[in-house]
Amino acid sequence: MRWRTPVVALLVVVSLVAYAWLAATVAEVLPDHWVVQLAFYMGAGVAWVFPAVRILVWAQRDPESNR
Repeated sequence: MRWRTPVVALLVVVSLVAYAWLAATVAEVLPDHWVVQLAFYMGAGVAWVFPAVRILVWAQRDPESNR
C-alpha cells in the first residue's frame, strides 16, 4: 500500500469534520431568512468538493510519472 492512501484518508476525514464544524458555526450567525440560508447551505454544500478533489487527485498520482 502506498503511503499516500492512509494519509489522504485521514486528511479528508479530519478536514471534512473541521469544515462541517466551521459551516455550522457560520450558519449560527446567519440572518433568519430562508433565501440567505438557502444560498449559504447550497454554497457550503458544494464548496468542500473542490479541495477534496485536488487532494484525491494528488493521492492517485503516480510518483513515477514525475521523473
